[in-house]
Amino acid sequence: MSSKPGPQLLGLAPEIVENVIKQVSVRRDLSNARLACKTLDKHAAKELFKDVFVSPLKEHMSTWNSISQDHLIRQLPRHAIIHTQSDIEDHGLGCYREKEEVDEEFEGAVAALSRFPNLDPVEIGFTPECVGVDKRHYQEVPEEVSERQDRLRLVFQAIKDRAADENNRTIRK
Repeated sequence: MSSKPGPQLLGLAPEIVENVIKQVSVRRDLSNARLACKTLDKHAAKELFKDVFVSPLKEHMSTWNSISQDHLIRQLPRHAIIHTQSDIEDHGLGCYREKEEVDEEFEGAVAALSRFPNLDPVEIGFTPECVGVDKRHYQEVPEEVSERQDRLRLVFQAIKDRAADENNRTIRK
């Protein structure tokens, strides 16, 4: 009988290790993998920070700002997701959604889009309700048409400002 050990994860090609890490779907497990060694840290961090997300919710803005201010981690995100309200899911007819005020902190977070140099797509999410004033009636909605226009201007200005830096990758989607 041979006492020769089987293949070790870190002894495999880096592409295979990266693929194994991509199969880990629990964020806490990815965070723990970062603590094991530098090699797993590199691959797990890449997976953990591939997407960045912001909404008017304070904790979302805090996370987004923390990532954007870290020189090494802000290089990792490839996909930015910006929601104009913290809850944009369609809950069906008759569901009332609280209106959230979008303040300067959210505007500043969106403006920080320029700090993420390797983004490819930027996704903008709105609430499904946006009817506002109609000739026949008025319906209370979490986002008025004018507010959506303001949010779009904010996001597109951030994209324009980001494009001014030649070191940033071009956003394609």
